[in-house]
Amino acid sequence: MQPGATAAARPAPARGPCAPISDRSRLDTESELPHRAAKSPPQPSASIRQKLQRPLALIGTLPAVIVLTLLALAELVADKLSQTPSRTAPVGLIARLVTGGLAGACVSAGGAGSALLGALLGDVGGLVSGFAGYQARTRLVKASGSPDVVIALLEDLTRLCSV
Repeated sequence: MQPGATAAARPAPARGPCAPISDRSRLDTESELPHRAAKSPPQPSASIRQKLQRPLALIGTLPAVIVLTLLALAELVADKLSQTPSRTAPVGLIARLVTGGLAGACVSAGGAGSALLGALLGDVGGLVSGFAGYQARTRLVKASGSPDVVIALLEDLTRLCSV
């Protein structure tokens, strides 16, 4: 320090990880160096935790996943059988309403939306896909002259590849 200069005029020493090594040795590691502990995984917010505790959270459980997977596989097989009723028959439409509503409710509730609105939209999607799918498959069979089972397999392949 030069004579006549005050301590306030001298620049403060550099601190933190960019400080020269000689200055770093003087830092109090507990209070001045950035904390370098490993980050913990993000925790879901209270509202998400609350939503996961609701009844629709059951769809994510292992038993539900197993049951729904088995039902999907059964549908893939049953769809190819000649005695299976049309997808626009009451049994097929009811199944589409139930699964569409459940899926819509889960997606909507998971996104902080209304489960009821999601269920209604899922029901509409189930009904529309039932009739539209029936029309598309019937017209493809007629236009191509292919057996129904070939178009059914192409339909399943398209569905599986879009997931």
